[in-house]
Amino acid sequence: NTTCSVGAIVRRWLGKELESTGKAAVIDAAMGASTSVGGVGSISFNKYSGLCEWKNDAIFLWVNINAPNADVKNEFLDGGRRMTWFGGSRMHDGTHGIQNLIRVGRKARNGTLDEADGIILWVRVHDPSRKGFTPYVCLGRVCYDTHAPGTRPIEFVLKLLDYDELKDSQSGNKEMSLFEEIITEA
Repeated sequence: NTTCSVGAIVRRWLGKELESTGKAAVIDAAMGASTSVGGVGSISFNKYSGLCEWKNDAIFLWVNINAPNADVKNEFLDGGRRMTWFGGSRMHDGTHGIQNLIRVGRKARNGTLDEADGIILWVRVHDPSRKGFTPYVCLGRVCYDTHAPGTRPIEFVLKLLDYDELKDSQSGNKEMSLFEEIITEA
């Protein structure tokens, strides 16, 4: 595994949709943004997992919105300031990834992370007309708010740290930002 630069990735991709679909496109975009600030190497990831841990204190969370036949529904709360996230079927309080998510998320909440570290939220929306998902959109950095210990799947509520910038971002000539479109569809 390698490191990435959360700050560089967010500066490059916040509120923007990737050109290609899939988690590999997210990793490629992250590596491209991180390479400009010294992040190099390769990373292996589980394409079925909802999170991806990096060597530094960086984590990507992948979220599907309006997924057909989903067991859980990810929701935006407080007008998009917070969001629910559910761990996979094999994740629980003792899982390394969940413990790391809580640890890094609390550091983000307390403001004690380096600029290269943090948790980035990547969201894609199911589009019935395409019979698939849109490319991922970077919704920026999140921090830990709460979680429900002992639940399966484990449920988190995360606070979007870049909410104000996302809310103010414009998508070309559209009246609503891409972020506003996503939270409206959720």
